[in-house]
Amino acid sequence: MLAAISGKLIYFAIGVVTAIIAMGLTYVDHLLNWKHATSQKKVWSIPISNRGITRRSEVGSRIRLTLITVLLAAVSVGMFVWGLLAVEHAVRVWAN
Repeated sequence: MLAAISGKLIYFAIGVVTAIIAMGLTYVDHLLNWKHATSQKKVWSIPISNRGITRRSEVGSRIRLTLITVLLAAVSVGMFVWGLLAVEHAVRVWAN
């Protein structure tokens, strides 16, 4: 029985690792957004700031990083639910 349950707990472990990676990427995403925000020069007429760093590669990198972070967060929740259901099924089978 323990072997059946312990095999299912790998889903939880994958979910935890994915959540940790997503949290780390969130900090990188915030760092890139801060870099962009601080690159803007303040001017005292309209427009209030210039565009700052707007290279397509940096903008695309920030968007891709944000999407990857959101995807990893969704995967971590999915793996948690999958692991929960798998362990519940293994316990139900063992109880019968």
